[in-house]
Amino acid sequence: MHCMRNGRLAANQRYPVIAWMARRWRSNSSPADCTARARILLITIIGGLVSAAIAGDDLDEVFQDRFEHIPPVALQLLPASGVDGAQRVSFALPLPPGALFDTNRASLWLDGLEQPLHVEALGTWHALPPPGLHCTDTQPSDQGSLRSVLLQADIDFGAGQAVVAEVRLDRTRSLTLADPVPVEQTWQLAESGSYVAEDGVLEPKVLAQWSPQHLRCAGLAPALGKVGLRTYMAATDQAQIDFFYTTINDFGPSGWPASQGLIDYKNDYEPWLYDRPAVFYLGHLRSGNIDQLREAHRAAHFYAQNIYTPEQCQAAGNNNDCVGYFRLKNPDIGSSWKDPKYSYGEGMELAWWMTGLPIFRDTAQHVVEAADRGAPILQADTAGDHWFSERWWGFALQANASAFAITGDSAVHDKLVEATAAFRTRQLSHPQANGGCFIYNWDGGSDKGFSPWMSALLQYAFLNTWQLTADARLPDMMSDLAGCISDLGLRTVSGEGPQIDGQFVSYYGVRHDGTPLDSNPWSGIEHSSDVASLLAIGSAFAAEPLREQLRQHVHALIPSHEWTIDYWTRNTPDYPRYRVSPPRKYAWQYHYVHVIPYLVND
Repeated sequence: MHCMRNGRLAANQRYPVIAWMARRWRSNSSPADCTARARILLITIIGGLVSAAIAGDDLDEVFQDRFEHIPPVALQLLPASGVDGAQRVSFALPLPPGALFDTNRASLWLDGLEQPLHVEALGTWHALPPPGLHCTDTQPSDQGSLRSVLLQADIDFGAGQAVVAEVRLDRTRSLTLADPVPVEQTWQLAESGSYVAEDGVLEPKVLAQWSPQHLRCAGLAPALGKVGLRTYMAATDQAQIDFFYTTINDFGPSGWPASQGLIDYKNDYEPWLYDRPAVFYLGHLRSGNIDQLREAHRAAHFYAQNIYTPEQCQAAGNNNDCVGYFRLKNPDIGSSWKDPKYSYGEGMELAWWMTGLPIFRDTAQHVVEAADRGAPILQADTAGDHWFSERWWGFALQANASAFAITGDSAVHDKLVEATAAFRTRQLSHPQANGGCFIYNWDGGSDKGFSPWMSALLQYAFLNTWQLTADARLPDMMSDLAGCISDLGLRTVSGEGPQIDGQFVSYYGVRHDGTPLDSNPWSGIEHSSDVASLLAIGSAFAAEPLREQLRQHVHALIPSHEWTIDYWTRNTPDYPRYRVSPPRKYAWQYHYVHVIPYLVND
């Protein structure tokens, strides 16, 4: 048997060096050997390509010494209003692969003095990210290192002042906190902004603001490009912050008070579409904005409290059929049908790594049940065209990826690998397959087509799955999907009026043969940033000339997103200056933008 002869490693045609090295692995190789060798080879080559794409750019490189002399991790502890004096505080420290294996090697220091500290592992790096997606590449010896640790200590905040501290990872801890308490006891009811005590939403009494450079290198998200990294992203970077405040009804930063157009996110399910907590966390990871961190914690707790638990479902007598569904979208716990597209894992995963609050870990497991009912990813190849969509199935894949990241459950890992095979089969073998897009009955009708903007949701789930499984099929899947959208899903607007003519936009919906199903430019232009993220991901894995085509299309879509920024920045009295309409739009526009500056340079 010859390795890779019968496999679906199409990259051997795209990258000649892969084909050349494959020929070096000749007879006497078992199928398992071939699979392992192909995976190692493709990870190495693809990682080199991704690294080459960003080489020489101003990316954070905090841990490039491979942890031989680990620098202290700086943080600022910020007490909430009314919190002063001595306080028991809990906070979590996310870690890059290889940084820490032993919780006894973490210590807390204030003003040069070590403080008694409780340290608890929240999870390990069950799988190492492939090269090129993070600040530092990994080594096999990094396997099993800690992914995040919970820290608990007693800190005196005086009259409510912030405290600057550092965590050291290069020595054995001398002082240990003897009486740790549940994390919930170090949180309190949120009673500012739109929240009141009756909402039951908890937030930390003390916020832990880590060095932004450390967080960006901790592997919380793949290809995490910071605000200010690229000049062409300047307007988008600023808008991600400006429009964020509108989503929480805080108009102070804009100096533009508003009493109309408020977002009722405590009662309306719509603002939670596309994973509101994840969007806020990722915004903080890009910018270091402390308000985004505070609101991410609040949103995560609100969301987790509104996900049906096994106990609630059993009490309702519906045999657990409601586990993992979002209550605001599915208020009738006994309904025979519930909508799963509000069941997300990424926000809960990020909240777990950032806080160590158990409800987030548990909720990340619960949402998988709802996601799998709505879109059983193992059936991606056989699901009927009336059932499949990039959105439902992308959400379900991401939920499973987040669950595996937290638990390391080998069954979930195998499920991700099997699902990848099913997605690849659908991508290539659907009767109307067009080489990369995922075909189904578009918008519930009979037309066989695809959605460029919903494809972005699936592409991001593919990227997260790849960093967990390193499945050799995924690079081609991401490149092929981006190539299809680039070839069939984009256009320059013409004949629609001077306000929008000349803008480069995506179609809202497209037939499998490339003819438009919905060419409304006003809909398409609102998805410029998320479609650009899809293309950016694909560009990291594509060969020339497709790679350059994708990068050019990214650069053409960003000005179209800037057009929407200008369009929705308004001066109407009593309304928000930075208008978010509909409220879910903020999440689809800014959930994935972090990959663009990381993967596509100026």
